[in-house]
Amino acid sequence: MRILGRGVVLLVLLLTTFSVFGWKANHAQNPAQGPYSTGTNSQKQYSDQIAPGYNYRFGNGNISLPGNAASETGGFIRAGAYPDAEYCGHCHDEAYRQWRQSLHSNAFRTPFYRTSVNLLIRQKGIEFARHCDSCHNPVGVLAGVLTKDSPLDRLFDRDGLTCMTCHSIDRVQSTLGNGGFVMSIPAVMVDEKGKRIPGEVPFGDILEHPERHSQAVMRDLLHQPEFCSACHKANLPPLLNDYKWIRAFSAYDE
Repeated sequence: MRILGRGVVLLVLLLTTFSVFGWKANHAQNPAQGPYSTGTNSQKQYSDQIAPGYNYRFGNGNISLPGNAASETGGFIRAGAYPDAEYCGHCHDEAYRQWRQSLHSNAFRTPFYRTSVNLLIRQKGIEFARHCDSCHNPVGVLAGVLTKDSPLDRLFDRDGLTCMTCHSIDRVQSTLGNGGFVMSIPAVMVDEKGKRIPGEVPFGDILEHPERHSQAVMRDLLHQPEFCSACHKANLPPLLNDYKWIRAFSAYDE
């Protein structure tokens, strides 16, 4: 019985290990999702792959029009470059549980929003949804999935605005609204020279150098109302309504 018990424990350990590494391997094989540890060169390769098939309907080289989201490189950012919320929740458990119940985590899934955007897509085309998703699903916009017949996996839709979407924003663009931000390459840590390390890093490295973690994910902008204005301010531009520029809501100005 003792030998049998040890055998069962060993089998459970092997299955657990296989499951964990299998999950990581599947993530790495998904062109939209992984691998998470993606450097600048890999990001450029990804951007170069997406660009030829992307419909630049509203301006050559502009990813997000009629929205305003942008990346620091001007190119696409693969969805798998963003460490997911569960990764952050490993240490930030309370923040994760609050986020999971928030409107931000459901920004892409609320019935009213989905109904409105689906109507827009059916009537005018998926490219027009970039206007809305620049705020509601910036990972999708900057990954280049909002184009006709995109082959990319959209597993990230379920998380809406994750921890790393907000914590990767480098600056806002003159409080334009409608996703008026510039996204840096997602990183949870910088190296000894202050250079951002893209993607996930081992938790032990973060615990050993918490100041480097803070340098990567925190900036004064996060404490300023202008940061929120990037999305909590909206308009309907002529590119969207074929009419004229119309102010929508503007919680920032109010």
